[in-house]
Amino acid sequence: MAEIAPARILRSDHQALHTLSDILAENVRCVPQAPAARDGRVALNWSELARLSEGYAALLAARGIGFGDRIALWLPNCVDYLALTFACARLGAIAVHVNTRFRTTEVGHLLERSKARALVTAWGFAPVDFPALLAEIPAAQRVSLTAGSYTLDIPPGSFRKDGPNLNWTFEGKVGGKYMALTRPLGEVYFAYPEDSPYLGGPSINLAQSPDGLHWKPHDAPFLRARKGTTSTQRVGGGSQPVLTKDGWMMIYHGVEKREAVGIYRSFWALLDKDDPSKILRLEDQVPLIEAAPDLTAPIAHQMYLPTPVVFTTGVADSGDDYVVASGEADLACRITHLSKERFR
Repeated sequence: MAEIAPARILRSDHQALHTLSDILAENVRCVPQAPAARDGRVALNWSELARLSEGYAALLAARGIGFGDRIALWLPNCVDYLALTFACARLGAIAVHVNTRFRTTEVGHLLERSKARALVTAWGFAPVDFPALLAEIPAAQRVSLTAGSYTLDIPPGSFRKDGPNLNWTFEGKVGGKYMALTRPLGEVYFAYPEDSPYLGGPSINLAQSPDGLHWKPHDAPFLRARKGTTSTQRVGGGSQPVLTKDGWMMIYHGVEKREAVGIYRSFWALLDKDDPSKILRLEDQVPLIEAAPDLTAPIAHQMYLPTPVVFTTGVADSGDDYVVASGEADLACRITHLSKERFR
Protein backbone atom coordinates (compact mmCIF):
# COMPACT_ATOMS: atom_id res chain seq x y z
CA MET A 1 0.00 0.00 0.00
CA ALA A 2 1.26 3.47 -0.82
CA GLU A 3 1.78 5.85 2.06
CA ILE A 4 2.17 9.60 1.82
CA ALA A 5 3.81 11.68 4.50
CA PRO A 6 1.86 14.51 6.11
CA ALA A 7 2.19 17.69 4.08
CA ARG A 8 4.46 20.12 5.88
CA ILE A 9 2.87 23.52 5.50
CA LEU A 10 5.71 25.84 6.39
CA ARG A 11 4.59 29.17 4.98
CA SER A 12 5.89 31.82 7.35
CA ASP A 13 3.15 34.23 6.33
CA HIS A 14 0.47 31.64 7.22
CA GLN A 15 -1.15 32.18 3.83
CA ALA A 16 -3.46 29.30 3.02
CA LEU A 17 -2.44 26.80 0.35
CA HIS A 18 -5.54 26.16 -1.70
CA THR A 19 -4.57 23.40 -4.13
CA LEU A 20 -2.70 20.11 -4.27
CA SER A 21 -0.17 21.78 -6.56
CA ASP A 22 0.41 24.46 -3.91
CA ILE A 23 1.07 21.84 -1.26
CA LEU A 24 3.45 19.87 -3.47
CA ALA A 25 5.37 22.97 -4.56
CA GLU A 26 5.66 24.25 -0.99
CA ASN A 27 7.09 20.97 0.27
CA VAL A 28 9.56 20.84 -2.61
CA ARG A 29 10.66 24.38 -1.74
CA CYS A 30 10.97 23.80 2.01
CA VAL A 31 11.84 20.12 2.53
CA PRO A 32 12.79 18.65 -0.88
CA GLN A 33 14.68 15.68 0.60
CA ALA A 34 12.13 14.79 3.26
CA PRO A 35 10.18 11.50 2.85
CA ALA A 36 7.01 12.04 0.83
CA ALA A 37 5.58 8.70 -0.33
CA ARG A 38 6.46 5.03 -0.39
CA ASP A 39 5.07 1.70 -1.52
CA GLY A 40 6.43 -1.83 -1.67
CA ARG A 41 8.85 -0.89 -4.45
CA VAL A 42 10.22 2.54 -3.76
CA ALA A 43 10.36 5.46 -1.35
CA LEU A 44 10.29 9.00 -2.74
CA ASN A 45 11.18 12.34 -1.25
CA TRP A 46 9.15 15.45 -2.13
CA SER A 47 11.47 16.46 -4.95
CA GLU A 48 11.26 13.00 -6.55
CA LEU A 49 7.50 12.84 -6.17
CA ALA A 50 7.19 16.24 -7.86
CA ARG A 51 9.45 15.14 -10.72
CA LEU A 52 7.42 11.98 -11.26
CA SER A 53 4.19 13.99 -11.17
CA GLU A 54 5.56 16.51 -13.68
CA GLY A 55 6.50 13.65 -16.00
CA TYR A 56 2.99 12.24 -15.90
CA ALA A 57 1.52 15.72 -16.40
CA ALA A 58 3.70 16.24 -19.48
CA LEU A 59 2.67 12.85 -20.88
CA LEU A 60 -1.03 13.56 -20.38
CA ALA A 61 -0.70 17.08 -21.77
CA ALA A 62 1.00 15.70 -24.88
CA ARG A 63 -2.13 13.60 -25.46
CA GLY A 64 -4.35 16.68 -25.29
CA ILE A 65 -5.46 16.39 -21.67
CA GLY A 66 -6.21 19.78 -20.12
CA PHE A 67 -8.41 21.78 -17.81
CA GLY A 68 -11.73 20.13 -16.98
CA ASP A 69 -10.95 16.78 -18.62
CA ARG A 70 -11.67 13.66 -16.59
CA ILE A 71 -8.96 11.03 -16.13
CA ALA A 72 -9.97 7.61 -14.79
CA LEU A 73 -7.35 6.09 -12.45
CA TRP A 74 -7.87 2.33 -12.15
CA LEU A 75 -4.77 1.45 -10.17
CA PRO A 76 -3.60 -0.36 -7.04
CA ASN A 77 -2.15 1.69 -4.20
CA CYS A 78 1.27 2.85 -5.42
CA VAL A 79 3.36 5.99 -5.67
CA ASP A 80 2.37 6.28 -9.34
CA TYR A 81 -1.25 6.67 -8.24
CA LEU A 82 -0.30 9.57 -5.97
CA ALA A 83 1.87 11.17 -8.64
CA LEU A 84 -0.94 10.91 -11.19
CA THR A 85 -3.35 12.56 -8.75
CA PHE A 86 -0.93 15.50 -8.43
CA ALA A 87 -0.48 15.48 -12.24
CA CYS A 88 -4.23 15.84 -12.76
CA ALA A 89 -4.29 18.74 -10.31
CA ARG A 90 -1.38 20.37 -12.15
CA LEU A 91 -3.33 20.25 -15.43
CA GLY A 92 -6.66 21.23 -13.90
CA ALA A 93 -8.00 17.81 -14.89
CA ILE A 94 -10.41 15.82 -12.73
CA ALA A 95 -9.20 12.48 -11.34
CA VAL A 96 -11.91 9.80 -11.43
CA HIS A 97 -10.89 7.13 -8.91
CA VAL A 98 -11.89 3.60 -9.92
CA ASN A 99 -12.02 0.85 -7.30
CA THR A 100 -9.67 -2.06 -8.11
CA ARG A 101 -12.46 -4.46 -7.15
CA PHE A 102 -14.62 -3.18 -10.00
CA ARG A 103 -14.96 -5.39 -13.06
CA THR A 104 -16.09 -4.75 -16.62
CA THR A 105 -19.71 -3.90 -15.81
CA GLU A 106 -18.88 -1.36 -13.11
CA VAL A 107 -15.92 0.18 -14.91
CA GLY A 108 -17.80 0.44 -18.20
CA HIS A 109 -20.69 2.17 -16.42
CA LEU A 110 -18.30 4.58 -14.69
CA LEU A 111 -16.47 5.45 -17.92
CA GLU A 112 -19.77 6.07 -19.68
CA ARG A 113 -21.16 8.25 -16.87
CA SER A 114 -17.96 10.23 -16.21
CA LYS A 115 -17.06 10.68 -19.91
CA ALA A 116 -13.40 10.19 -19.00
CA ARG A 117 -11.06 11.17 -21.83
CA ALA A 118 -8.24 8.89 -20.65
CA LEU A 119 -7.84 5.84 -18.45
CA VAL A 120 -4.71 4.82 -16.54
CA THR A 121 -4.49 1.21 -15.46
CA ALA A 122 -1.77 -1.37 -14.76
CA TRP A 123 -0.44 -4.74 -15.74
CA GLY A 124 1.66 -6.99 -13.54
CA PHE A 125 -0.62 -6.47 -10.55
CA ALA A 126 -1.18 -10.11 -9.61
CA PRO A 127 -4.75 -10.05 -8.26
CA VAL A 128 -6.26 -8.28 -11.28
CA ASP A 129 -5.57 -8.44 -15.02
CA PHE A 130 -6.60 -4.84 -15.72
CA PRO A 131 -5.79 -4.78 -19.49
CA ALA A 132 -7.77 -7.97 -20.09
CA LEU A 133 -10.79 -6.56 -18.24
CA LEU A 134 -10.50 -3.28 -20.13
CA ALA A 135 -10.57 -5.13 -23.44
CA GLU A 136 -13.90 -6.72 -22.43
CA ILE A 137 -15.63 -3.38 -21.85
CA PRO A 138 -18.02 -2.65 -24.75
CA ALA A 139 -16.67 -0.11 -27.23
CA ALA A 140 -19.76 2.06 -26.72
CA GLN A 141 -18.78 2.58 -23.09
CA ARG A 142 -15.19 3.41 -24.02
CA VAL A 143 -16.09 5.92 -26.72
CA SER A 144 -15.19 8.92 -24.53
CA LEU A 145 -11.55 7.75 -24.22
CA THR A 146 -10.44 9.95 -27.10
CA ALA A 147 -7.03 10.39 -25.46
CA GLY A 148 -6.67 6.63 -25.10
CA SER A 149 -5.59 4.47 -22.16
CA TYR A 150 -2.24 4.07 -20.44
CA THR A 151 -0.91 0.90 -18.90
CA LEU A 152 1.74 1.15 -16.18
CA ASP A 153 4.32 -1.52 -15.43
CA ILE A 154 3.80 -2.21 -11.71
CA PRO A 155 5.96 -5.28 -10.86
CA PRO A 156 8.63 -4.83 -8.12
CA GLY A 157 11.87 -3.44 -9.48
CA SER A 158 10.28 -1.81 -12.51
CA PHE A 159 10.06 1.68 -11.04
CA ARG A 160 12.34 4.44 -12.25
CA LYS A 161 12.22 7.62 -10.24
CA ASP A 162 14.94 9.48 -12.14
CA GLY A 163 12.62 10.85 -14.81
CA PRO A 164 12.78 10.26 -18.58
CA ASN A 165 15.16 7.58 -19.78
CA LEU A 166 17.46 9.35 -22.27
CA ASN A 167 18.68 6.95 -24.93
CA TRP A 168 20.68 9.01 -27.42
CA THR A 169 21.35 12.70 -27.92
CA PHE A 170 21.69 14.46 -31.27
CA GLU A 171 25.17 15.82 -31.98
CA GLY A 172 25.41 19.51 -31.11
CA LYS A 173 22.31 21.69 -30.96
CA VAL A 174 19.34 21.55 -33.29
CA GLY A 175 17.42 24.80 -33.62
CA GLY A 176 19.34 26.23 -30.67
CA LYS A 177 18.47 23.35 -28.30
CA TYR A 178 19.86 19.98 -27.36
CA MET A 179 17.69 17.10 -28.56
CA ALA A 180 17.45 13.49 -27.37
CA LEU A 181 15.61 10.31 -28.22
CA THR A 182 13.79 9.01 -25.14
CA ARG A 183 11.47 6.41 -23.73
CA PRO A 184 9.74 8.69 -21.16
CA LEU A 185 8.91 7.14 -17.81
CA GLY A 186 10.25 3.80 -18.90
CA GLU A 187 7.19 1.56 -18.95
CA VAL A 188 4.17 3.72 -19.68
CA TYR A 189 2.12 2.40 -22.58
CA PHE A 190 -0.46 4.17 -24.70
CA ALA A 191 -3.40 2.33 -26.28
CA TYR A 192 -4.82 3.85 -29.47
CA PRO A 193 -8.39 3.83 -30.82
CA GLU A 194 -9.32 0.85 -32.97
CA ASP A 195 -9.23 2.90 -36.19
CA SER A 196 -5.76 4.32 -35.48
CA PRO A 197 -2.85 3.23 -37.72
CA TYR A 198 -0.69 2.91 -34.59
CA LEU A 199 -0.29 0.13 -32.06
CA GLY A 200 -0.08 0.55 -28.30
CA GLY A 201 3.15 -0.14 -26.47
CA PRO A 202 6.47 1.59 -25.73
CA SER A 203 7.44 4.18 -28.33
CA ILE A 204 10.36 6.46 -29.13
CA ASN A 205 9.87 10.07 -28.16
CA LEU A 206 11.82 13.31 -28.26
CA ALA A 207 13.00 15.59 -25.49
CA GLN A 208 14.70 18.97 -25.71
CA SER A 209 16.90 20.96 -23.36
CA PRO A 210 18.46 24.43 -23.29
CA ASP A 211 21.52 23.22 -21.35
CA GLY A 212 21.72 19.42 -21.52
CA LEU A 213 20.61 19.13 -17.87
CA HIS A 214 16.95 20.15 -17.77
CA TRP A 215 14.84 18.18 -20.24
CA LYS A 216 11.29 18.69 -21.46
CA PRO A 217 9.38 15.98 -23.37
CA HIS A 218 8.26 16.99 -26.84
CA ASP A 219 4.61 17.98 -27.02
CA ALA A 220 3.63 15.46 -29.72
CA PRO A 221 4.11 11.68 -30.16
CA PHE A 222 7.08 10.65 -32.27
CA LEU A 223 8.04 7.23 -33.64
CA ARG A 224 5.45 4.56 -32.87
CA ALA A 225 4.76 0.98 -33.86
CA ARG A 226 2.39 0.80 -36.82
CA LYS A 227 -0.20 -1.76 -37.79
CA GLY A 228 0.76 -3.91 -40.74
CA THR A 229 4.40 -4.24 -39.61
CA THR A 230 6.24 -6.84 -37.57
CA SER A 231 6.78 -4.35 -34.71
CA THR A 232 3.63 -5.47 -32.94
CA GLN A 233 4.95 -5.33 -29.36
CA ARG A 234 7.18 -2.27 -29.05
CA VAL A 235 9.75 0.01 -30.64
CA GLY A 236 12.74 1.50 -28.90
CA GLY A 237 16.14 3.11 -29.22
CA GLY A 238 19.11 1.85 -31.18
CA SER A 239 21.87 4.00 -32.64
CA GLN A 240 22.61 7.65 -32.10
CA PRO A 241 21.17 9.91 -34.85
CA VAL A 242 23.70 10.55 -37.63
CA LEU A 243 23.48 13.78 -39.65
CA THR A 244 23.54 13.16 -43.40
CA LYS A 245 22.93 15.49 -46.33
CA ASP A 246 19.33 14.29 -46.40
CA GLY A 247 18.64 14.60 -42.65
CA TRP A 248 19.19 12.71 -39.42
CA MET A 249 19.45 8.94 -39.94
CA MET A 250 18.61 6.75 -36.94
CA ILE A 251 18.48 3.00 -36.44
CA TYR A 252 15.99 1.67 -33.92
CA HIS A 253 14.62 -1.69 -32.79
CA GLY A 254 11.16 -3.12 -33.36
CA VAL A 255 9.81 -6.14 -31.52
CA GLU A 256 7.37 -8.71 -32.85
CA LYS A 257 5.19 -10.46 -30.27
CA ARG A 258 6.48 -13.99 -29.87
CA GLU A 259 6.72 -16.03 -26.67
CA ALA A 260 7.97 -14.19 -23.56
CA VAL A 261 10.60 -11.93 -25.12
CA GLY A 262 9.65 -11.34 -28.75
CA ILE A 263 11.71 -11.13 -31.93
CA TYR A 264 14.01 -8.10 -32.06
CA ARG A 265 14.95 -6.56 -35.41
CA SER A 266 16.61 -3.31 -36.48
CA PHE A 267 14.85 -0.73 -38.69
CA TRP A 268 15.69 2.83 -39.67
CA ALA A 269 14.17 6.27 -40.14
CA LEU A 270 15.18 9.61 -41.63
CA LEU A 271 14.36 12.81 -39.74
CA ASP A 272 14.31 16.43 -40.89
CA LYS A 273 17.70 18.02 -40.20
CA ASP A 274 16.18 21.24 -38.84
CA ASP A 275 13.19 19.72 -37.05
CA PRO A 276 13.80 16.07 -36.04
CA SER A 277 10.19 15.72 -34.93
CA LYS A 278 9.33 15.49 -38.65
CA ILE A 279 9.83 11.93 -39.89
CA LEU A 280 10.74 12.14 -43.57
CA ARG A 281 11.05 8.41 -44.12
CA LEU A 282 10.16 5.42 -41.97
CA GLU A 283 11.44 2.01 -43.06
CA ASP A 284 9.53 -0.29 -40.71
CA GLN A 285 8.49 -2.98 -43.21
CA VAL A 286 11.79 -4.61 -44.22
CA PRO A 287 14.32 -5.10 -41.39
CA LEU A 288 17.71 -3.49 -41.76
CA ILE A 289 19.33 -6.14 -39.57
CA GLU A 290 17.98 -9.45 -38.30
CA ALA A 291 19.45 -11.98 -35.90
CA ALA A 292 21.93 -14.39 -37.52
CA PRO A 293 21.87 -17.82 -35.85
CA ASP A 294 25.09 -18.85 -37.60
CA LEU A 295 26.97 -16.15 -35.72
CA THR A 296 25.91 -17.54 -32.36
CA ALA A 297 26.28 -21.22 -33.29
CA PRO A 298 29.61 -21.54 -31.40
CA ILE A 299 27.91 -20.40 -28.19
CA ALA A 300 24.59 -22.19 -28.75
CA HIS A 301 24.99 -23.99 -25.42
CA GLN A 302 24.81 -20.61 -23.66
CA MET A 303 21.68 -19.37 -25.40
CA TYR A 304 18.85 -18.57 -23.03
CA LEU A 305 16.50 -16.32 -25.04
CA PRO A 306 13.57 -18.21 -26.63
CA THR A 307 13.46 -16.00 -29.73
CA PRO A 308 15.95 -14.31 -32.12
CA VAL A 309 17.27 -11.00 -30.81
CA VAL A 310 19.53 -8.39 -32.39
CA PHE A 311 19.78 -4.97 -30.74
CA THR A 312 21.65 -2.17 -32.51
CA THR A 313 23.57 0.17 -30.20
CA GLY A 314 25.68 2.46 -32.39
CA VAL A 315 26.79 3.44 -35.88
CA ALA A 316 29.98 4.95 -37.32
CA ASP A 317 30.70 6.49 -40.73
CA SER A 318 33.18 4.46 -42.77
CA GLY A 319 33.21 6.21 -46.14
CA ASP A 320 30.89 4.30 -48.46
CA ASP A 321 29.55 2.20 -45.59
CA TYR A 322 28.14 2.53 -42.13
CA VAL A 323 29.65 0.30 -39.46
CA VAL A 324 26.80 -0.77 -37.18
CA ALA A 325 27.41 -2.21 -33.71
CA SER A 326 24.77 -4.54 -32.29
CA GLY A 327 24.22 -7.07 -29.55
CA GLU A 328 23.33 -10.59 -30.68
CA ALA A 329 21.15 -12.74 -28.41
CA ASP A 330 22.30 -10.64 -25.43
CA LEU A 331 25.47 -12.72 -25.42
CA ALA A 332 27.75 -11.43 -28.16
CA CYS A 333 28.81 -8.25 -29.95
CA ARG A 334 28.21 -8.01 -33.67
CA ILE A 335 29.60 -5.65 -36.32
CA THR A 336 27.67 -5.19 -39.58
CA HIS A 337 28.87 -3.17 -42.59
CA LEU A 338 25.97 -1.58 -44.48
CA SER A 339 26.36 0.30 -47.75
CA LYS A 340 25.09 3.87 -47.66
CA GLU A 341 23.16 3.04 -50.81
CA ARG A 342 20.84 1.06 -48.55
CA PHE A 343 19.69 4.35 -46.99
CA ARG A 344 18.87 6.16 -50.23
